[in-house]
Amino acid sequence: MSDGTPASEPTLYVIDGNWYIHRAFNALPHMSTRTGLPTNAIYGFALMLVKLMTEYRPTYCAVVFDSPRPSFRHELFDRYKVDRPPMQAELKEQIPFIHQLVEAFNLSRLVIDGVEADDIIATLARQAQSRGVPCTIVSGDKDLMQLVGDGTRLFDTFKEKIYNRAEVIEKWGVPPERMADLLALMGDSSDGIPGLSGCGEKTARSLLERFGDLEGLIARREEVSAKKVRASLFEPDAAEKLRLWKQLVSLRDQEPLAIDLDGLRWSGPDVGRLEPMLRELEMLKLVKSLTPSIHLDRESYRTITNDRDFAEVLAAIRAAGEMAFDLLTDRPDVMRAQVCGVAIAADGVPPCYVPTGHRLLGAPPQLPLSVVLGTLRPFLENPDIGKYVQNHKIEMILLGAGGIELRGVKCDPMIASYLLDPSRQVHGLEALAQERLGHTMMVYKDVCGTGAKQRGFDEIAVDLATRYAAEGADAILRLGRTLAAQVEADPDIDRLNRDIELPLARILAVMERHGVRLDTGHLARLGQETGQQIAALERQIHDLAGSPVNINSPKQLQELLFERLGLPVKKRLKTGPSTDADVLDELRDAHPVVGKILEYRELAKLKGTYIDNLPALVNPQTGRLHTCFNQTVAATGRLSSSDPNLQNIPVRSDLGRAIRRAFVADEGRVLVSADYSQIELRVLAHLSSDAVLIDAFERDQDVHRRTAAEVFNVPPDEVTHEQRSIAKTVNFGVIYGQSDFGLARQLGIERDVARQYIDSYFARYSGVREYMDRAIATARETRQSTTVLGRRRPIQDISSRNAQQRAYAERIARNTPIQGSAADLIKLAMIRMQRRIDENWPQVRMILTVHDELVFEVPADDAEFFARLARAEMEGVMELRVPLKVDVGIARNWTDAHP
Repeated sequence: MSDGTPASEPTLYVIDGNWYIHRAFNALPHMSTRTGLPTNAIYGFALMLVKLMTEYRPTYCAVVFDSPRPSFRHELFDRYKVDRPPMQAELKEQIPFIHQLVEAFNLSRLVIDGVEADDIIATLARQAQSRGVPCTIVSGDKDLMQLVGDGTRLFDTFKEKIYNRAEVIEKWGVPPERMADLLALMGDSSDGIPGLSGCGEKTARSLLERFGDLEGLIARREEVSAKKVRASLFEPDAAEKLRLWKQLVSLRDQEPLAIDLDGLRWSGPDVGRLEPMLRELEMLKLVKSLTPSIHLDRESYRTITNDRDFAEVLAAIRAAGEMAFDLLTDRPDVMRAQVCGVAIAADGVPPCYVPTGHRLLGAPPQLPLSVVLGTLRPFLENPDIGKYVQNHKIEMILLGAGGIELRGVKCDPMIASYLLDPSRQVHGLEALAQERLGHTMMVYKDVCGTGAKQRGFDEIAVDLATRYAAEGADAILRLGRTLAAQVEADPDIDRLNRDIELPLARILAVMERHGVRLDTGHLARLGQETGQQIAALERQIHDLAGSPVNINSPKQLQELLFERLGLPVKKRLKTGPSTDADVLDELRDAHPVVGKILEYRELAKLKGTYIDNLPALVNPQTGRLHTCFNQTVAATGRLSSSDPNLQNIPVRSDLGRAIRRAFVADEGRVLVSADYSQIELRVLAHLSSDAVLIDAFERDQDVHRRTAAEVFNVPPDEVTHEQRSIAKTVNFGVIYGQSDFGLARQLGIERDVARQYIDSYFARYSGVREYMDRAIATARETRQSTTVLGRRRPIQDISSRNAQQRAYAERIARNTPIQGSAADLIKLAMIRMQRRIDENWPQVRMILTVHDELVFEVPADDAEFFARLARAEMEGVMELRVPLKVDVGIARNWTDAHP
């Protein structure tokens, strides 16, 4: 056993847990998870375990830790280890995870009350020696080097150094059996052992080389030539002290162990327990080293081009009772796309691709799409056949166009990944396969190209299309099963998946397929008017600047604002002083040109993003605008929209309202808008149980006026418009954890005045203050925030030493339960309303959801009745400590319908 290679004979590895914890913590730089949990000690420890268990695979193994209770050494010497500093808070926080890690590796964790780890290690080494089993002590602790020899070695994995007898002598100048003498002479400051005064390592080595051992030195101390050392040896009680020091450093190998060597047999790690733990700790590289990559064999995939082979696939699906599938289309735009093939994976047959519309010259004969989907229809609509589908909302839109309703979705990997970790930025198939399967998938752009050279999937060679498409179905099936198991193991996540997110995907598919009518004529007229306003603003800016300036050029704005006008620089970038919106907002009162520039930017942005762009997004086949609703983007659980992003259309500005006026109902129909009133403040009242806030909502009072009355200590009927406006800003600022600096900036007041407003608010709403403190404390303990329905969000840096990062994490901790619960509530409302529409109102369409508002397109004759129904259903969707309130409006266009 002279090298580090695994031995074929039985071996015992004894790991010095305490030494490795401290070594890893001090050797590795600060590391933390996205939730702020420090992990450098955990990572170093895990790295060592992975290395040992995968490279050496010991027969027997134990990880030994010190007991918290004093040992016999404390009784012998009252100064023993008393000067050791307390364990750092960041290290202490990691200890429980290291213990869990040991258990997940299926390793024996040994702690004996009142016995130090070194003595347990010595006892195990003696047991192994008596059985003829080679023992490797995994540590770099010099105290343990006295155990080396007779089949026992020391292995410092940090230094990749193995110590046999020769290596100990080379390092310390004495053999292992003399290490206790050496340590007694040298002393050990970390243990509080003084050693012989004036005797360092070099002197101690020379003394032992000459006198043999400690007793030889004591017996012949008059022969010591070094005056200081000799004087120390002749001090009163010097011999007794040296013998005590040796007794303290000597290891006892006769400790009674409740477990023998056979009880330490190692059968391998519990990967099912270890893998999710390492993922939670964000140690993905270690996961890959423990779990071998899954090989998805593209060469084994089949192309199905005839009825006989297709029937074989269908029989396999029927026998398995579940399947993964993916519809391939000629273009990414789902509302304009045509299906050109179906990829399927199921047990019993190789993953396959059924091409139905490839147009490439020389393409093989293909089954007609109508035949393929018609044959698949009983399977797709059967809820008892489980489906694994990535982003199945798209599949629902495509199938719905052909009258097929997808049922029985067991797992959508994208949604499952989002529920398990909403802070992840990407839940796409390629990223999930790379992380969870260790497999690098073919990428769409590598198959179809990009930019001007991009081809439709229907133009790809069928054999290449098969490798790409079947691989996708293969990965979906494997990921779906893995993620489904994780989701089902967590009751809260399972309930959210089953009762909210999966039903919601169907509703979003219906909404996207319906789309909304757009008055393009109105937008054309609005574009002309806005263009004239922009041109007028441009002229005003040039006049105020004294010369023409390119308002869209940051460089020219920098020159105008900070060089010619001499305005103060608020923020610097690599390219010079910043001219972003926040900076200009701060400078608004410094010069009239700044306000005009901000107004110009706002108009130009809205014109380009919406007024000019919306008509181009209208689908020529349906004549309607089909926005995409995203349910796996916002970490709070909120829905978002894209292509176009309807949430960014200003609600209060004149131009924003003018843009919304372009969203109209079909002839003979109207829009019914149902908007939750102050939903986040009501959720805050529910979570905080604040008596004043609850009373305001129970009385159906103007909560902003009530807050103004509380903050300014005036009767409600005497609250001024300005005071109510300030109170409204404070109310919503509290939800988002706004600081006095942020409030002062928003209101244009002094910071100390803003602080007075906030202090006055919390003095009157003490329950809200208690909730905020409680939310932060809970997040610090659990490293996550939780909504009313159990949706969880990891909290990054909640215990970070960086004050700015910690403050941001605390804002998330306060806000996410509020915003996330409001998100859950609006989703429940959507599910409830769609159920009523399906049951009794097939002529009604839910077409939009923006923030806390649902918009329906309703026959004009039914609008009043449906509006009352919507209010009643949405107000009863969840029981809070305060009543829910829904404002409803009816009109031909969105602006006029908005309450």
